[in-house]
Formats: sequence, structure tokens, C-alpha cells
Amino acid sequence: MVLKSWWMLFAWLVVAVVGYVVWRVMHRKQRGAPKKHSHAVPVAHSERLTQLPSYAKAARRYTWLSRGLLACLMLGLLSSLILTTRPASMAVVQPELRNRDIMLCLDVSGSMDPTNQQVIATFAKLAEKFDGERVGLTAFDSSANTVFPLTDDYGFVKDQLNALDKEMSSAYGSTTLYTGTGEGEGSSLIGDGLASCVMRFDNLDVKRSRSIILVTDNYANGAQIVNLTQAGAYAKDKGVRVYGINPADFSSGNYTDPTATEFRNVVMATDGAYYKIDYESRGDAQVVSQVVDKISQQEATRFKGAAQVVQNDIPLWFSIVLTASVIGLLVVAWRLAR
Repeated sequence: MVLKSWWMLFAWLVVAVVGYVVWRVMHRKQRGAPKKHSHAVPVAHSERLTQLPSYAKAARRYTWLSRGLLACLMLGLLSSLILTTRPASMAVVQPELRNRDIMLCLDVSGSMDPTNQQVIATFAKLAEKFDGERVGLTAFDSSANTVFPLTDDYGFVKDQLNALDKEMSSAYGSTTLYTGTGEGEGSSLIGDGLASCVMRFDNLDVKRSRSIILVTDNYANGAQIVNLTQAGAYAKDKGVRVYGINPADFSSGNYTDPTATEFRNVVMATDGAYYKIDYESRGDAQVVSQVVDKISQQEATRFKGAAQVVQNDIPLWFSIVLTASVIGLLVVAWRLAR
């Protein structure tokens, strides 16, 4: 515990010293003044009165009540003194900075629909908890399209994601998500898609935490301008971490999936992370939600501010003691007056 207004101790000490000096001066004046005529009447054999059981009982009651009165008064004064010094707790914290950019980068080839739908639904819920982050969504197939740019307008983000979720749940599928993603030759051009997502980050000279959630099975079909390895190196050069979600990793104890291995190596090289979703559970809302939540939490812990000393006032217990002392003082004074 620390005292934020510790100098109040000296103020109280000055008040006490001044009060004592004033009391001494007044006491000397009273001693020097002529004594007034006393109205006290001498009583003979008063010791017989003090020996009565009822008197002794009343004297003990008066003694204990006086002590209680003094104790309540001292507790009240002490707690008042401490409260005026503003007691506080001290802790060293490392605040989480919210200046983060998160880009959803979705491979929208037909095989990715179940996973993409769950990622979109999960982020629609996470948007309610964001505070300061900017979120964007880019979809790609043979070409890339910005569904919505990086923004911290979470109402807009939630509306967009909910609309996409409804479209993907309909019998006709999503039209908004696929618009502008089929303008090139081939399909699932993952390297071009990742590089396009990196280009969506603005103000790269400003210090921010930038990350991409890349959802793809890494099955490219067609000639790419840049391959996945080159796109990963480009992301690393721009200070962008890539978190990969692969719903088609068939690696097992006896088999290494080369496509999945390449995907994993690329995202890990950016200081990101790789998550494998079993093919059978790729549309499982709970599995995908857990993975996206984990990425969000992992990203949040990476970007911390400088350690700060934080002081929080803690007047509660001293206020309780002061209140109890005042109540006790009133009760004891009432009992003494009876």
C-alpha cells in the first residue's frame, strides 16, 4: 500500500502541534485566573456510597463505556487521517495496445465454402468485443477482391459479415464474397492472394501490429505471379504475421502432406502460427470457432505496451472502519447519557 497524498501526514502533525500549543496557553490562563466560587457540597462518609454494589456496577459500566468511546474516537481519527492521505495499491502492468490490423484472407474456391462460412460467422461475433482494432476482409480465387477494407467501424463490420453469412447459408451461395475473384486464369492462386492481402495494409511506416488470417487448402491451380513462399517472404518483409488455417491437411504419423508442409513452413517463417482442421470437421462451427478465437488471443498477447506503474485508490476498508467508528461513537455516547 502507498499513500498518494503522504504530505497530509505533515499537515496533520502541524495541526496537532498547533492545537497542543493553543491548549497549553489556554490552560495556563485558566490556572492564573482567580478561582470561582465552587458550588460543590462536601459529604461525609462518601466511601460508604462507593462501596455499594450498585455503585460499583455503575462505575464499571461507566469505565468500559468511556474506554469504548475513546476507542471509537481513536479509530475514527486514525481512519480519517489515512483517508486524507489517499491510500492506494501499486502494481506494474503491461497494457495491451489495441492498434492492431487484422486482415481476413479467404480462399473462396468451392472446396473452402464450409470453413469460410464458419470463419465469417465467428468473426461476426468477435466484432462485438473489438476495441481499437481494424479489421478487413479480402477474398481471392484467380484474382483478389477487397470485400471491405481495414476499418474500426464494428457495426459496419458486423453487418457485412452477417450479410455474408446469410448469403453463404442460402441455396444460391454468396455473390458478394465471390465478386471480382474470378478475373484471372486458373483458381486458388494462393501466392497471389496472400500478396494481395499484404498490399491491403496502409501506412506501413506507422508502428502497428499487422496480421493476416489466411484460410486455404493450398491447392493452387494455375500460373501465379508469385508463389506462396515468395508471398510469405513479402509478408515478413512488411512486418505482417500470417496465421494459417488449413482444412485439408492430410498429414499423419506415417504420411507427410507436402502441400500442407509448405503452407505450415511459410506461415511459421512470418512468426505466425499454423492450424490444422480435420477434413471431416472443416465445417464444424465449434472447431473453427476455437481456432479463430485462439488466433485472436495469440495476436492480442503479441503487441504489448511499455510497462507502467498503476496506482488505484483503496478507500473501501478505511471508509468501513470510519463508518463503524462513528456508529459506535453514537451508540456509546447514547449509552453514557442514559
